[in-house]
Amino acid sequence: MTDTELQRFIRSFRAFAEHHGAGAKYHETITWFWFLLIHERIQRTPTLDWPAFVAAHPDLFQAAVIDGYYDAETLGSEQARATFVLPRGMRSPH
Repeated sequence: MTDTELQRFIRSFRAFAEHHGAGAKYHETITWFWFLLIHERIQRTPTLDWPAFVAAHPDLFQAAVIDGYYDAETLGSEQARATFVLPRGMRSPH
């Protein structure tokens, strides 16, 4: 994955949300989180077909997986909505 691929995905996803009247619902941290988590799982298990991928990573299909990385207060912040915020444990104390 390159910066260009991630930027293209983010730009396209934002445009998709806006096109469907959901631009105000777009959330930068949640979008990056899912993109990066799915990418990491694909890299770990590159030879799996779709049914095997789903079976190997059932947590990806449960919205609550994000709760293991972020608290509600962080995800509810305007900062997290506007820009990617690192998961807890990875953030600078400053």
